[in-house]
Amino acid sequence: MTAAYSHCRNDRRLTSPTEEKATECARNLGDWSSAVEEIRSWPEYAPQPLHTLDRTAGALGVAKLFYKDESQRFGRELGSFKA
Repeated sequence: MTAAYSHCRNDRRLTSPTEEKATECARNLGDWSSAVEEIRSWPEYAPQPLHTLDRTAGALGVAKLFYKDESQRFGRELGSFKA
């Protein structure tokens, strides 16, 4: 099954200055692979579980909804943490 996506531009929301700022932010994310490799090299690193929330997705009228459980990220002492 292939999903179809569409985009509607909201000219009141995305003005030229905000579009320029968003473009700059996206450009800064261009070479994040070195950061990912660094974090993956840490001895405490482990991928976190991704759970499906099918009942909630159905109640919201969306096809799929996921929850990433980061409660054990880098051990119990630290808890949820974004590197």
